[in-house]
Amino acid sequence: MSEITSQMIKDLRERTQAGMSDCKKALQECGGDMEKAVEYLRKKGVAQAAKKATRIAAEGIIANYMHGSRIGVLVEVNCETDFVSRNPDFQAFAREVAMQVAAMSPQYVAQDEIPAAVIEQERSIRLELARKQNKPRAGSAEDRRGPDGQVDQRGLPARSGVDAGQRGQEGHPRPAHGFGGKDRRETSRSGASCATKW
Repeated sequence: MSEITSQMIKDLRERTQAGMSDCKKALQECGGDMEKAVEYLRKKGVAQAAKKATRIAAEGIIANYMHGSRIGVLVEVNCETDFVSRNPDFQAFAREVAMQVAAMSPQYVAQDEIPAAVIEQERSIRLELARKQNKPRAGSAEDRRGPDGQVDQRGLPARSGVDAGQRGQEGHPRPAHGFGGKDRRETSRSGASCATKW
């Protein structure tokens, strides 16, 4: 059995977002093997979620939202303890749910209340819209082809007039003209970065 170091615990915690003691126990159970420890924590997390699923959420609140005198919504949001139900954040959440329900203007409360004819009609409307937009079926080879039928080196759709050599770092076309300015690096929320000339 290998020695469990604090760096190993830190690395496992960064990978799994589990607690320090859980990470240490997982590494000890798996003899210091990082991959087995990740799998051990995943199984433990599934087991804990299954245990929590059987708990009864008998407390909660009924929130309402009235929009003028024409639209009214009542929602019941449950929780496990009355302490949670008295929390202002929980009450605000319940009210927000009621507002969202009012904004969506649902015709049915549960999925099993929807008649089969309505489901079939909606499905045919969506399929027709997809055909008109010339969208291929999911999973087909056409998904990966560009307008001219070409695929670049990474499997991305090749855009007409832009070959793989003209693409930027993230696969976006580089501008054909240069303004001679500085390179500006931007980072998106997903962590992807791209450079553009200004």
